[in-house]
Amino acid sequence: MPATDRKQGLQFLVSFIEEVRPGGGKRKDATRNLQFAIEQIRNNRVLLANLQHALLSQLSSTDLTSAITESGIPLARGFWQELSNRLKHKILPPLLDEDDFLYVIQTVFYRKNDFVWVESVPRKIWLDFFTTAAFNFGMAGIEFRKELMQAMKILSYQVAQLGLEKVVLDYLPKKISIMILPL
Repeated sequence: MPATDRKQGLQFLVSFIEEVRPGGGKRKDATRNLQFAIEQIRNNRVLLANLQHALLSQLSSTDLTSAITESGIPLARGFWQELSNRLKHKILPPLLDEDDFLYVIQTVFYRKNDFVWVESVPRKIWLDFFTTAAFNFGMAGIEFRKELMQAMKILSYQVAQLGLEKVVLDYLPKKISIMILPL
């Protein structure tokens, strides 16, 4: 599989995760499924190359910045804007662009309870998987690094802005909070 074919790479990742995802029969335990997949990757160079190309095709051709910056840090929105967004997305989930890495994540992990089995697999097994699937970015690494630097810059702004929130300032010792209060 070529590393430049994004659609084929995405289909490969969907199929790969489908094999790891717990299901009926012998596939009830996600940890065992992932361990079996790791062994298959180690023993089959074609499978390893296809996995690496599939991952590379998604990482090099999608926008990672929003996936990194919009995961876990609350944005400073007003009450009404936050309420309307939550209500709107309860009725209609947000439509993601195919060039966004969040689209890839939602396509690969399409079930609402996927987070349960992903979190149930021990961290050591996930590290073993990513170590086994290690790949070289080559020229795509330059763009990847640029996106990571952009995401880090945005995150630093978000964290700095969050540090100025009154709720955060109330938890700081008096001497520190006086020093950073805006004039």
